[in-house]
Amino acid sequence: MSQNGVSYIIQTEYRLLSEHEIRRETLQRSLAEVTSKIRTVEEHLAKRQKTRQELTESASWEKDTMRWQFGELKRLIEEKESAALCVLSHRESAAQQRSDHVLTRLGRRLDSLRCVKSRLEQANPGNCSALLQSVGFRSEVGTPGGSGPSVCPSASRLTSCVSLEEEEEEEEEEEAGSPAQVQMAVAVSEAVAELKSNIENKLGAILNAFQVPSPATEGAQRCTVSLCVSTDRPPGPTAQTPPEEMECSTIQEPERPANLMQCLVRLSFSLERAHPFLTFSEDFRRVRVRKRSRTSPCKNNCFKTTQAMAAQVFSQGEHYWEVDTASCVAWAVGVAYCNLGLGVTVGRDSRSWCLEGNTSQLSAWHANKEVLLSRSKPGRVGVHLRMGEGELSFYCMPGAEEPLWTYQACFTEALQPVFWLYGLKDNNMLFFPEA
Repeated sequence: MSQNGVSYIIQTEYRLLSEHEIRRETLQRSLAEVTSKIRTVEEHLAKRQKTRQELTESASWEKDTMRWQFGELKRLIEEKESAALCVLSHRESAAQQRSDHVLTRLGRRLDSLRCVKSRLEQANPGNCSALLQSVGFRSEVGTPGGSGPSVCPSASRLTSCVSLEEEEEEEEEEEAGSPAQVQMAVAVSEAVAELKSNIENKLGAILNAFQVPSPATEGAQRCTVSLCVSTDRPPGPTAQTPPEEMECSTIQEPERPANLMQCLVRLSFSLERAHPFLTFSEDFRRVRVRKRSRTSPCKNNCFKTTQAMAAQVFSQGEHYWEVDTASCVAWAVGVAYCNLGLGVTVGRDSRSWCLEGNTSQLSAWHANKEVLLSRSKPGRVGVHLRMGEGELSFYCMPGAEEPLWTYQACFTEALQPVFWLYGLKDNNMLFFPEA
């Protein structure tokens, strides 16, 4: 083979090798671009799945709340219906008794009159006066030879007296029955009016809370309504005041036991590890839910649920603080060891303890075990921590002397207050009232 042929082969192989390298680099760049796009899609998919999960939880809570509200409305209707039917039953029974009594008296009087009529028909004019006297009327028959009246005036007197007596009895019965009838009518009217008012109020609150227009409120300015529980029944509808207009100075100071006041501490929320959907006031003493995420430098170091912790840490001593929960539809207030897992909800592991209030009940949680409490959800919770005694107590404020629930535990590490605001409902809020 000549030298030119060898040179041509070498050049050809070099050219093929260069093309192969170029093709390989192109494939590597394409592979890198595809890998980057896959990573981007996975991140978006994870965000969508997280949003879907949160929306599912929020929808489930909304359905549970509506179901409970309509259940309460049904129970109220049944109670008022039972009360109204009871009043009507008493009224019917009383009217029946009065009717039976009147019929009995009229029957006796009819028999008496028939007897008198029979005796009058059988009597002769000579002993008519004696017969009238025997039935209770003085005879006015004239003496023989006199100019007095005959038997007819006495018969007229008898008829008029009987009619007068019957009219008096009827007036007595009407007077005796009138107050009872008036009282029953008033009771029925009040029961019906109260039932109507309660139904309108509860139904209006439910419709407003879920943004459903009703005939009574359509076209009017809507207000934000928060569903919560009153002090005499399970959680119910309560109007929610905008956080911007709510000032701690307008809240009346509760009467606290002296032993709690001695260890009262001033808490503030910590931005560290707080969920991105939680926003804080300038003094970090108020937290609320916002559906748009705040700017967080360490999103990977945030709780996966809408939780936040206090900035204060307690390793010894006795401490007491209060949390206003009236503006949050569902919440949890408790303590945890400082290294509480980012994916752990307070009370669901052995390193945290809490009192939880939702739309239907109040409960205590620790180590993922729930203890149901037969108490109403408080609008303000007092927390009393005694590190040395291993005691954590929760109070319904204001003015509570006995705790709602008390944990006895051996605290082996420092504790940090932790707070959970349930769901994604805008303006769900917790704050520390001023002492």
